Amino acid sequence: MFNTYKHTGFLENVMIKDQFIKLLEIVEFECKRGCEQSYYEQDRDKWSEYHEVIRKLRLELKKGVFK
Repeated sequence: MFNTYKHTGFLENVMIKDQFIKLLEIVEFECKRGCEQSYYEQDRDKWSEYHEVIRKLRLELKKGVFK
């Protein structure tokens, strides 16, 4: 998932945007599943909040809001 480059004696981890978006899609799916499968309403509400945050971040990344 990470490309590691050696630069002036230390390592930098560079994450490619497409890989990050794919990772967010997976997390978004799991949050949605948690929302649908939770027994208690307060748990469903919490999963729903997380799902919405992840979804907004993923869509902003796709649109190019972040470079």
